Amino acid sequence: MDSSIGLEQTNYEGENERTLFRAVVYQALLDASSVDSTNKENINIKQEAVRWFTKSDCVTASWFIDVCDLANLNFERVRGFARKLIFEPSHVDFERKRLNVLLNMRNGENNDK
Repeated sequence: MDSSIGLEQTNYEGENERTLFRAVVYQALLDASSVDSTNKENINIKQEAVRWFTKSDCVTASWFIDVCDLANLNFERVRGFARKLIFEPSHVDFERKRLNVLLNMRNGENNDK
């Protein structure tokens, strides 16, 4: 209980860390699906993000699996979603908007307010 505001603050163990690692995944999805890659830095960021999602047999791949585990996400489903977003971008604008919303939500924020 936070006596300074008089409301009970519920902090589930590990929730902040899960939120952090989910943000890493969401940002990588945005980077991998970016269409505005005109300068060299943005092109490199996009290529690294695409490799992170598509490689399955290197150090980067093990990091990907670890990050998904820490984010409490199924790495196979994330990888499938990423491949669809990267290689079949029919709904890329909509999905990128959804990812931006997820990235910009504060921890514990819900849609009922």
